[in-house]
Amino acid sequence: MLRIGLRNNATATYLFFDGPPWRKANIVVTDAMGHANIGERGALSYKSPVPMAKVDPGKTYWLAFSGEQWSSLDYWSIKLSPGTYEIQAIPVAGGELYQGFPAQGPAPAAIGKFVTDAKTINSNAVWVEVTQ
Repeated sequence: MLRIGLRNNATATYLFFDGPPWRKANIVVTDAMGHANIGERGALSYKSPVPMAKVDPGKTYWLAFSGEQWSSLDYWSIKLSPGTYEIQAIPVAGGELYQGFPAQGPAPAAIGKFVTDAKTINSNAVWVEVTQ
């Protein structure tokens, strides 16, 4: 199981189209020999029918599906044999930037748009050992 959050290190509020973790992040699984397997299920969906997610400066938004923040690697079509692996994520998101987003009421005018390149690993690394 994997839990992925999008952290906002900027001074502006990010608003992006929400979606399940396997649509908002690709994952890179590297074995002990250095062979990488990329789980690419993410798809940039700037215009999407799903609700917007808001991430204020300094906060983390945990991606979820049906209320669950933990997702099986199966969603990225990754199967692990016994061994040691490093797992990292590539964010796949696009949306708008806001300065001074109010807690209630209408959103202010956007100050810009953003989109991730969907190629650059931009996460912590977690090491896991599969025994069975």
